[in-house]
Amino acid sequence: MIPREVSYLVRRNLIIPEDGFRDGVIILYAVAAPEGDAWTISVRLRPDDVLLGQARTAARNVDEASSAAEKWVKDHAAKSGLSVVSSERLHEQMPQPVWSAVSLTRFTLSREGPANVTGWLTDPASTAASE
Repeated sequence: MIPREVSYLVRRNLIIPEDGFRDGVIILYAVAAPEGDAWTISVRLRPDDVLLGQARTAARNVDEASSAAEKWVKDHAAKSGLSVVSSERLHEQMPQPVWSAVSLTRFTLSREGPANVTGWLTDPASTAASE
């Protein structure tokens, strides 16, 4: 079966804050939830954080909503000179009643070029203690 490509309509442009990057890498979360006959996709730095952008999609189910969220973030990244390092559908790790109604996808984006994860691997407490 060939997956159906699901389109999206941007309701609020996605603006990725510069101060959210750490060593050229940023983590974003896209939450999609049904709203009437469509799904609303919200992108944030954390699932409960300030809204960075919002779109709607006519997805028929959680998988299509997740696909639309992935397409939107990937399209935005390409236009903004960013690379999508990974995208993970976290809702699939939740109990069935939850993930059949809400989509949660985590994205790791980097500025063009290889991601520098050195700063992510260092414990700030141990760095401060050694200074």
